Amino acid sequence: MKLLIASLLLICISTVAIAESAGPFGENVFLAKYKSMTLAELRKEMASDVPTRRGFVGEAIAEHGVKAWPTLKDALSDSDWRTRSSALYALEKMFPNSRDRKEKAKQEVLRNSMPGLIDVLTKGLSNKHYWVRSGSAGLLGKMGKAAKPAADKLAQLCAEEQVWVRTSAIEALNNIPNATLDTYVKGIIGVFNNKRTGFGDSRFAMQIIRRQGDKIKSSKELENALFHFVTYPGEGMWSDNLSTAIKMLVDFKADPKRLAGLFKKVLTDPLYEQRGAQRSAVCKEIVKLDNAAQFAPSLKKALAREKDLLARKMIKTKDQLKVLQQTLKQVQ
Repeated sequence: MKLLIASLLLICISTVAIAESAGPFGENVFLAKYKSMTLAELRKEMASDVPTRRGFVGEAIAEHGVKAWPTLKDALSDSDWRTRSSALYALEKMFPNSRDRKEKAKQEVLRNSMPGLIDVLTKGLSNKHYWVRSGSAGLLGKMGKAAKPAADKLAQLCAEEQVWVRTSAIEALNNIPNATLDTYVKGIIGVFNNKRTGFGDSRFAMQIIRRQGDKIKSSKELENALFHFVTYPGEGMWSDNLSTAIKMLVDFKADPKRLAGLFKKVLTDPLYEQRGAQRSAVCKEIVKLDNAAQFAPSLKKALAREKDLLARKMIKTKDQLKVLQQTLKQVQ
């Protein structure tokens, strides 16, 4: 009987969630209901167990503009993560992503009309629930220079195991133009030292390195982190960020022995055999070296493997075969 009651309750909750998120009818009916409420009434609805309902509540609160700030500020200090997530959703609606100068100027006025916003979002970075940490980081990234006080904490979160938090933190750091160089480097190292580094977080880390240019000098820690990323790429394996990382190691004049070992690994390790962009990047760097002949055995092994993959139709083009053949010809 208890199991039956629990199942019926779950079905009811699921039905509400589906109804609220299904098409114009569900959205219009439920959103209209919340838009007709006062801020005091909406405040009581923020802790809903239904995610779509929390979203509608947040959207309704956002329509009140700056008048909603006292309500939101109170909600962002609530012990219930659901209440906080609803408040963060409201702020996301109030601060949409935009490159338009007028919209940015409008958002700056709005931000300045919300005293304590940066402080309360920074405190959210320490919340035990990852939704709150991730949402707080994402919003801080929209605050630009004003979010500088939160930069160090964001850099710490770049080492988080939780991918949403880590990605939101490094993206936010990427959007804060006035953080210190040490803070940027700390965030970048946190991302690349993670064995589950993915496409998004590694991409934002690369953007910071490019933007800082010659200001970022290769410290031993940064060099080690880049080697770690290329050697244990995790989800980042599926992005061209690995090729960029290889190029950066060359530009940073990394340890020649480690670099040679990495090049050989990329050429011969099965982990990379279907990752043409990374092998092409290595081939481009090899031909520039004075001692390029040392890579001939690795290139021959890579060629043999490439021919085998083509014969078994595991790859469709001969592009990589041509790159490897040309590189081998140049180094011999």
